[in-house]
Amino acid sequence: MINMDEINAEIAALEAGKTTYATCERLSILYNVRNNLMSNQQPNQLSSNTSYYSYSSEPDSEFKEIARNADFEHLLRVLDEHMKAIEAMYPREYRSVLRKIKEGA
Repeated sequence: MINMDEINAEIAALEAGKTTYATCERLSILYNVRNNLMSNQQPNQLSSNTSYYSYSSEPDSEFKEIARNADFEHLLRVLDEHMKAIEAMYPREYRSVLRKIKEGA
């Protein structure tokens, strides 16, 4: 089961740290999880400071739309195949992608 104290502690730690796109993305996810859990526990009694996040100003790329609907294991196999090519042709870009993924984990 999801522990609300752990979510709040992670949010506090991220808010106290360096602001990066990866941090903001992770905070957005944690805020949404927390808000959804709170709304399930107290229907129609959300606090006045509840925030909602929207990506409507940023339309999803074609890749995101297709990836979102793909089988996860298939998606990983396809990406892994292409990452091997990127590693061979552009090693710095390959390392940069891995670093960004680790930052968001």
